[in-house]
Amino acid sequence: MKCEKCLIDHDGKYGSGRFCSSICSRSYSSNKNKEEKNKKISESLKGKYTGSENSHYKNGNDLNMKKFAGTCPVCKSTFNSSKTKTYCSRKCYLNDTNFEYKTKVSGGYRKGSGIGKKGWYKGYWCDSSWELAFVIYNLENNIIFERNTIGYEYYYKGNKHKYYPDYKVFDTLYEIKGFETDKDKEKYKSIKNLNLKILYKGDIQHMIDYVISKYGKDYIKLYEKDLEILND
Repeated sequence: MKCEKCLIDHDGKYGSGRFCSSICSRSYSSNKNKEEKNKKISESLKGKYTGSENSHYKNGNDLNMKKFAGTCPVCKSTFNSSKTKTYCSRKCYLNDTNFEYKTKVSGGYRKGSGIGKKGWYKGYWCDSSWELAFVIYNLENNIIFERNTIGYEYYYKGNKHKYYPDYKVFDTLYEIKGFETDKDKEKYKSIKNLNLKILYKGDIQHMIDYVISKYGKDYIKLYEKDLEILND
C-alpha cells in the first residue's frame, strides 16, 4: 500500500496503515489542520469585502479594519466607511449650511459656524467676506449697527432650535445669505416683534463694490489675524 503523505509503498505495519512512519503521520495531520483552519477563515471573510469595496483590501493589510455602513442625511445615499461618518462626502458636509446634522455647540451664537472666510475686523466677528463688506461699509459710512446675540426659538421637523440673525440696525435685524432653504423659512417665522431683512448678494453688491474699490478684491486680508488667534 502507499503512504498517504509521501506516496511510497510500505508494508502497512505502522499505525492504521495509512502512513509509512510517524514522521509522515504527524506532517500530514499538521498540514490538514492548517488547511482546514485557513478554509474556515476564508469562508468567514467571504462576502464581507466584495466588488469595488474590495480594492482597498487587495494586499491583505487592512482586513482587520471595521466597516461602518451609513446613510448620508443630505443626499440620502448609502455609503460604507472605515470610520464613523455623518456624510458620504465633503460636498454633502458643506451643503449642510444650516448645521442641521453637524455637531452643535449649545449656548447661543456659534462664532465661525458658517463656511465663508471668517475673522475679526475692528471688534466685529464676520462669518464671511460678505459680512466683512457689510461691516466695513457701515463703519465707514457712520451707520450704527451691532452683532446680534439674541436667539429666537423655532421648530423644524419637530425639533426646537434657535435662530440668530447676523446683525441689528435700530429695530431691524439683518441676515446675510447666499441662498434660502426650507429650514430658513421656518427660522424667519420666529421673528415677530422686529423687522427682519434678508440680504442676498445683489442687496449688498454696492457694499462689496465699495470695499473692493477701496481695498481691492482680496479685502479679507483686512481681518485682524492676531485678534482672531487670541479669541479662538
